[in-house]
Amino acid sequence: MKDGRVDIGGKTYEMGRHGFAREMEFTTVGQGEDFVTLELREDETTLAQYPFPFSLR
Repeated sequence: MKDGRVDIGGKTYEMGRHGFAREMEFTTVGQGEDFVTLELREDETTLAQYPFPFSLR
């Protein structure tokens, strides 16, 4: 991304240098004795920076 911006479908989106996931709150979707699975899904905040639905685990 040049200057923190990218054009997708004629619209400009802005995102910080290291993305947005590290600043978001993940949801616990699985947990066991020796593991935990966290998930981040799109919302209004992420769609303003990345205009696609996603699931990050």
